Amino acid sequence: MGDENIRAILKRAAGNTAYLHALLTDREAALRDMTLEPQERAILLAVPEDQLKRMVEQARKRTLLQSCLVKAGCVTAAAAALGVAIPSFHRTSMGITPEVREEAMARYFLETVAVYEREYKRKCGHYGSLEDLKKQGLECSPPDDPYTAKYSFEVTVQGDTFTATAHRKERPKTRSSFIVGQDGEVKELPPEDK
Repeated sequence: MGDENIRAILKRAAGNTAYLHALLTDREAALRDMTLEPQERAILLAVPEDQLKRMVEQARKRTLLQSCLVKAGCVTAAAAALGVAIPSFHRTSMGITPEVREEAMARYFLETVAVYEREYKRKCGHYGSLEDLKKQGLECSPPDDPYTAKYSFEVTVQGDTFTATAHRKERPKTRSSFIVGQDGEVKELPPEDK
């Protein structure tokens, strides 16, 4: 998956304070008319606000650096070397590390489960397991991608409540897991036994 659309949004937010404000206060509305892949939208919707601010700040710095290089006429061997280094540097400089992507996709899947659970309860009068949701035509499987593969997902139904969790498979002592209930709010669980 390319990050061009995310980069464009971050660059726009870095150069337009009104858009940055909109992105921070109502992301759904700010992203509504943007051309984004579902995974890109999920990342931008799920990333915590402080992380989003850092991503925008990195985009601002990167834009400034590119501008300075061009204005200074530094399109030499050093700039060419920098151009080679930018793609690998770029993902982390935007704040989109593999861990951030994985966490964003786990959050996105849990949000999807919460929506489907509400729909299932509306139809059936109670919450259901992932298998129950599938039987009702609510395709509720984690996306088949390397980002959600880092998590195991579980839905627990007890009486008139449900919880869906995303537990980190690797490095559970240093990376967060997530939980969602019938309120639909995805909450971060602290890493296990730090």
